[in-house]
Amino acid sequence: MRIKTLLAFAALSSLFAAVPANAATYTFDGDNLGGNKTVGDHTNITTTYNTSTDLFTWSSTFTDNGNGPLAEGAWLVISDGENPKKNADEYAIFYLDGTQNTVSIYNYNGANSANSYQSETFLASTTLDVTNSGNSRTFEFSFDATDLNDDIHGLFGSEWKGITFDESIGIWFHGAGNLSTSYDTDGSLLTFSPTATGWYDTKNKTTTAVPEPASLVAIGLFAVGAATKLRKRN
Repeated sequence: MRIKTLLAFAALSSLFAAVPANAATYTFDGDNLGGNKTVGDHTNITTTYNTSTDLFTWSSTFTDNGNGPLAEGAWLVISDGENPKKNADEYAIFYLDGTQNTVSIYNYNGANSANSYQSETFLASTTLDVTNSGNSRTFEFSFDATDLNDDIHGLFGSEWKGITFDESIGIWFHGAGNLSTSYDTDGSLLTFSPTATGWYDTKNKTTTAVPEPASLVAIGLFAVGAATKLRKRN
């Protein structure tokens, strides 16, 4: 019995050493959101961030409401709760191009503009998935923000946060209708020009936390070890 107990606690110790404190995936999931609806209703926004792996995911659905052209893209800034405007070089900004299935990522200059990228640094890009269903359009992508958040090239100062949130989230999301885009040979944007825009801007929204699976396994091992010790005493 003693050997089993020691093995259980050894495994427990290893798992706790491997899992960061409070590691979790945080999720914001909202339906039928408000905001400006010029390029469609904000039917759903679901976004997640894993504090252990730095994996960020985004899904947003626009539904045509007849007010204007349905969104063909958007620009997006995610904060850890605060209003990201006026906080230059703290956060990343995403440019979602549904016409060419591309997400371009820059540092955010704090300006509420589709042209913010023109004076900032091109950081990365990833693939945008676009799904049309009836009169609705969904944009989805995922991005490993590890290198970007760590500012491995030393481009920004100590206030840089990149792409991150936990218990609280801020979302600055501007849909772009009748979108025209072009790109340089390195993948950076040359133009990002919509004729119509809408928005959903919010701050200090509460998220839902899902603990890391490894943490739950560790808790289970702790229970096994405790039960083994109790059986020995009995």
